[in-house]
Formats: sequence, structure tokens, C-alpha cells
Amino acid sequence: MKRSLICVCLLSLMIISGCSPESEQPADETPETSTGAVAVSGEGSSALEEKIKEQKQMIKTLEAANKEYLNLLEAAISHLDEENLSAFAQKQFSYTLKVNDEAVPPEGIVEIDELPVAVTLVSEMGTSILLPQKIYEQGMLSSDDPLEHLNFMKEEPEDVVVRDGTSVQSFTYIFGEESPLEEMEFMISDELKGRLGLDTNVVKIIKGQ
Repeated sequence: MKRSLICVCLLSLMIISGCSPESEQPADETPETSTGAVAVSGEGSSALEEKIKEQKQMIKTLEAANKEYLNLLEAAISHLDEENLSAFAQKQFSYTLKVNDEAVPPEGIVEIDELPVAVTLVSEMGTSILLPQKIYEQGMLSSDDPLEHLNFMKEEPEDVVVRDGTSVQSFTYIFGEESPLEEMEFMISDELKGRLGLDTNVVKIIKGQ
């Protein structure tokens, strides 16, 4: 019975994740008549007020649903052991490692046609709703600094491009833009290797002829 409750709670993450209240529109604004403006008829004003009333009720309903959902999720999480909690948390955050916009394959060898080399680490949160702190702590990589997980060894990035969105963040490191580069290798941490599903800690980039 307990396992069923947990499954139902976690499944609700996918169902309710899109239900977040919209910004409430001011209810005390009424159409005004001014020079050059068309006055709103009594019937039109009544319809507008009814629409505003419906929107306010919808917002209250969504807020209540989100609050109930978060309480349910907290209750479900409290019944998970550390292994299952970690597995669930990690499913909420995905990581991708790309070289020139192509995902690094499991064997870690990438061939490129031309310079420069752009190594990009992308992190994406799978839901737009606020999650309990436990999920963030166990779902994300242990360090916010990508260079804790990417070791470029002898190569120094010539440029770094950071993009930070609501649910997607990326760090791109540029090589070979100012100086010739035939091949390069870099290391990734064991933690990142596991999250990416790679078979190796070494990524090798080779420029094709």
C-alpha cells in the first residue's frame, strides 16, 4: 500500500507539472470613457467582470492544487530510502555533453570537420515547478562549477559562453579558434561520466582531414 502511494505521488509530478498559476490580473480595473474612446456598455461591463471573476477563481484553484501536490510529494519522498530518492531526484535533472553540437558517444571519441572546437555541458531541469530542496541536492551534480567535472588538462579555453535559462543552463568552452588544433583530450569526473552514461572518463576529439 505504501509503495502504491509513493508511485501515485511521483507520477503526479508529470501530471501537475504544467499547472502553475498565471499572474493575476487586477480586478479593480474598470473600463474608462475618455475623449476618443468608446464607452463600455452595461452588458459589456458585466461580461468583463464575470470573466475577471472566473480567472480569479481559476488562479485560486491552481494555487490550491499546487499546494496539495507539493504536500503529497513531500509525503511520498519521506517514505523513499536513500537509493530510491537519489534515483528519483536524478530523473528530474538531465545532463548532455556535446562537441560542436553533437552528443559525445559512449566510447568518448569525436571526429570534427572543422575548427573551432566547442565543448558544451548542458543541464536541464525536467519540470518547471518548485521542487523540495532534497530533490535539488540529490538530483544535480555535486558542484555548480563545470570545471569540477571537466578537466581540459593542457588546453586552455580561448572563450567561454554561458547561457542561463529558467530550466536549461549551458557552459560552452571554445578551443582552436585562434591557434591550430589537430586533436585534444579532456577528462570528465566519475560523477559526470555516470550521469552521461559514458564508458570512459576520457573524451578525445580528432580533426578530420
